[in-house]
Amino acid sequence: MGDYLSLRYEGSEHSPLSTVKELNWKPASYDVLKRELNLLASILRHAVDELGYVNVGNHRLLKASVANSLGSIRGWASGVLTGETSKNDFFVHLKAARIHWARVYGRDAMPMPPVIRRQPHSPPAVNYFTTEEALDLIRRETNPMFRAMWIAGAFGGPRISEQLNTWQVDILPPAYRHHFFSGAEKSSDSTALYLRAHPSACRYTGNFGSFSTNRNDYLARHYGLRPRSELSPKDSLYAGWKGTVPTGEAYVHQIMWCDDFASSLFNECMGEIRDFHLHHRTSLKHPWLFVNIGNTDAYGEPIKMSRVGRAFEAACHRVSITPYRNGRNIHGLRHHYAGYLRKTLRLDEETIKIAMGHASIESQRVYGTKIDEANRHILNARSGVKNAV
Repeated sequence: MGDYLSLRYEGSEHSPLSTVKELNWKPASYDVLKRELNLLASILRHAVDELGYVNVGNHRLLKASVANSLGSIRGWASGVLTGETSKNDFFVHLKAARIHWARVYGRDAMPMPPVIRRQPHSPPAVNYFTTEEALDLIRRETNPMFRAMWIAGAFGGPRISEQLNTWQVDILPPAYRHHFFSGAEKSSDSTALYLRAHPSACRYTGNFGSFSTNRNDYLARHYGLRPRSELSPKDSLYAGWKGTVPTGEAYVHQIMWCDDFASSLFNECMGEIRDFHLHHRTSLKHPWLFVNIGNTDAYGEPIKMSRVGRAFEAACHRVSITPYRNGRNIHGLRHHYAGYLRKTLRLDEETIKIAMGHASIESQRVYGTKIDEANRHILNARSGVKNAV
């Protein structure tokens, strides 16, 4: 095995034997040698299991070969080539070959592949979008639908599937907070109210006077439709729902903006989006907020997840970011939000969990109180930090 590996590493051109030169083997890389060493070890194991040969699998040198470490077999290969054996040498049957190759190469001249100690790759400093990258993505996006998605994802933290389940009535002026959250009357938060409403169980459908009908029933009665989260995953309009804990009578959560100016940028997008919906009267067909506005057969229809993926890739390429590498994916916007809460606003883990919407709290009443507290913490932290945008 040592002879073979050495020959593979050096190539057959420099061999003094004409029969070996005829192989025309080019020098192989270290990685190739490791793979072939694994194959040889597999053959030996097969010989034991299927043919009843002597088990040499426990030999420390074979363990080293299975572990892909050519450096670990350097001493063994040297012994093979010089003919040094002991009574415990499992490779004694190769003694004749050892003597032959020792004559060809000389006792100490047999070259062995060097031990290549690769430096581990340093992980990127941030395995999600930096604030600068997120802002570039937002600034260069001309489609108001996608621009609003990137803003909300990076500075509000909703999952993209949650945004695709958003209704037109879920975006409200801040003065409406008290309709949904008990402590909102005391809050001075002036950022846009973006409700993260459960796609089927939420009891807010646009009417503040009554929370008696859930969205599942409302969709069926008014549109003959089903919530996007209730569709088959094979359906192109499917958009799942994961983890966000709703609260209160209306059964909603809210986006807790980490940056005031980002919220104002979102409001600018919403101005264009509302104008589109009013002009095209989309609410007669469906209630969803994010729709196609480009030149497409699905004009005015809810945006599909696949379409968001293509838009995201295009957005990344516009700002010279390689999509899906080092956490630069759509979900990476949400990770940026969590990182901003932790590193820039320096908030505690409990507040961050509630802001992210994925805390599991047994009592919804207690959780509702914590939502108010978390929102106040974020509001206070925002006031002491310069806007990111």
